[in-house]
Amino acid sequence: MSYTVMDSLPFPRNWRAIPGAKAIIARVFALASARSELDEFGRLAQGNLGVLQGMIPAEDPDLRARLMAETDALVERELFGLTKDELHYVLDPDNVLGDGSGIETFKALRNREKRQFGEYRTQRLVLEAWDRFAGDGTLAPSAAQ
Repeated sequence: MSYTVMDSLPFPRNWRAIPGAKAIIARVFALASARSELDEFGRLAQGNLGVLQGMIPAEDPDLRARLMAETDALVERELFGLTKDELHYVLDPDNVLGDGSGIETFKALRNREKRQFGEYRTQRLVLEAWDRFAGDGTLAPSAAQ
């Protein structure tokens, strides 16, 4: 991947300036280092790049789903500055526009999860994480709309 492509991606240029950076890094590290092939990466990353010593890789599928949802909630608020209403729209435009709006965002994911879990689990987990973080102060009060 060339620098031009990397530079065009919506990555923060100074992650230390992002209020939720440590919370995001902790979750991403737990998700990214959960394979035995990445043991060396895990050892090298701890204490560096904002990864705290003692972080444990997440291998349990339910824990991974929760960490991914928490990462989504933090990134949407801290990096992209979305409100909860905007997050509802991103997850499924029908939440805002009404059933049958004709606009799809994560149709394949939603349909697969409805078959597998009987619900759009990602949406529920992301919104639960948003509410939990808004309640415990992880997200700024203005984001708890």
